[in-house]
Amino acid sequence: MDDQKPEQRTLDIFPMPEPQAGDRYTTPWSLVQALPEYPFDLDPCAEEHTAKANIWIPKEADGLAQKWYGKIFCNPPYSDVWPWIQKARMEVACGRAEVVVMLLKGDTSTAWFHEGVLPYAEIEFIRGRVRFNGKQPPWASLIARFHLENGSWPASAPSASGRNPGNVGAGNRRADPGDPRSLGVDMHAQD
Repeated sequence: MDDQKPEQRTLDIFPMPEPQAGDRYTTPWSLVQALPEYPFDLDPCAEEHTAKANIWIPKEADGLAQKWYGKIFCNPPYSDVWPWIQKARMEVACGRAEVVVMLLKGDTSTAWFHEGVLPYAEIEFIRGRVRFNGKQPPWASLIARFHLENGSWPASAPSASGRNPGNVGAGNRRADPGDPRSLGVDMHAQD
């Protein structure tokens, strides 16, 4: 797979507050290019050197205030992921976004995971740690895919009885370097 960064253009609209320093993590191109939805139409949370789609919205333009269209890739600020998760769900539900693929911190103990991701997204746990900016953070990561299947959200959460409804483990898979169905990328590659 070609690891070249595609030509990009920007959408400048409205100002937004500066993110926390710990929110500036560049997603490796090898991870993005291995996703089945690649190439993406829009990256709503990017800088010129971090954008993973031909059209991207810089922080100053506030991606939360813009309309999203097509196939979206988003690595949101980990200090405040909840509004980005809500926006992903809204854009898919209203039909503007076909799919929103988010790279999130693999923190399954949080309210945003249980209330915003688990009931609405297909979840793919990434084995190992993704290296951002050549550094390995102290957390795991996951891919959350927000999309509708025949007008409904994918059934991804276990039932109240704790039984698997059939999608967890089947549609939601952990990336495994030895499994040809997984992402199959070097998560330690430096981009």
